[in-house]
Amino acid sequence: GAWIAALTPDGWPVLLDAATLDVKQWWTLEDAGYSSVTFSPDGRTVAWGLADKSMRLTELASGSEIRRLEAPSSPIWSVAFSPNGRLLATGEEGNSVRLWEVHTGREWQGLALHDAPVRSVASKREGDLLATGGNDGKVQLWNVQHERKHEPPLNSRQSQPVLAVAFHPRRPLLASAGMDGVVQLWNVRTG
Repeated sequence: GAWIAALTPDGWPVLLDAATLDVKQWWTLEDAGYSSVTFSPDGRTVAWGLADKSMRLTELASGSEIRRLEAPSSPIWSVAFSPNGRLLATGEEGNSVRLWEVHTGREWQGLALHDAPVRSVASKREGDLLATGGNDGKVQLWNVQHERKHEPPLNSRQSQPVLAVAFHPRRPLLASAGMDGVVQLWNVRTG
């Protein structure tokens, strides 16, 4: 069946049956302040971002923790798998974006893309681009394959923090949503 991984209003992770919304599983881990959740592309793993500077990878079938990754300096606000499931991106309170190798737990790349906490990360379906949104009102694109900022840059200065970024699944479009209620759309090829 289809599942929904969610956080309760008080920050506890829960797994729901998508058809009935019945609770399949509660994770009663120590209270660490969960802030983000995502499924792996194959649907077998759930990644949780936490305020204690860690991220947890949980096997969906058993509910057991597979791996715990520790960010060096600040709470994790957002998590996103690469389309092939090999990398996990984190957006952190300390203005950092990190790319982690899922299989080994090793930090693959650390990026300084924002001047304020990073609230949202998203990976493009093809895996070549990573989008980030921050409290600085900026939306940034990172070329994962070439390990540099994407060209052309986005003209993306929102007046409030950017809370969410998302790629269109088939077209070269990126959407962002800001705390100011503004949703912006960009063509990632032209900026």
